[in-house]
Amino acid sequence: MRWKYLHSFSSDLDQVTKNQLTYGKGLMELLSSLSADRFHPRTGYYTCCGYKRRIMMLVENEQIKDFQMQMLDYFEAHHPEIIREIENQKVLSEDLTQRIVDAATQFRNFLS
Repeated sequence: MRWKYLHSFSSDLDQVTKNQLTYGKGLMELLSSLSADRFHPRTGYYTCCGYKRRIMMLVENEQIKDFQMQMLDYFEAHHPEIIREIENQKVLSEDLTQRIVDAATQFRNFLS
């Protein structure tokens, strides 16, 4: 696990590099959870859009999977139109991506 190796030297790194390592570690957590049985392919859309736009940057790595599960429940309860659009079009347009990011941001702010 290179992340563990690199993270052990984090005290010698500047803040930008530390943030990138933290971001990468969180991304690895999310990607590993996407292979679990519970997840539908659309789950990857929400998760990757949210993480790529750094919506989950403030979430501790130990809480990433819980945050992800709660966010998916939030989408199902509050944004079923996004789910339907993903299932019908099977394409992520810029507009759809922005709506996913906006909804994920609303969710994050709701938890804060």
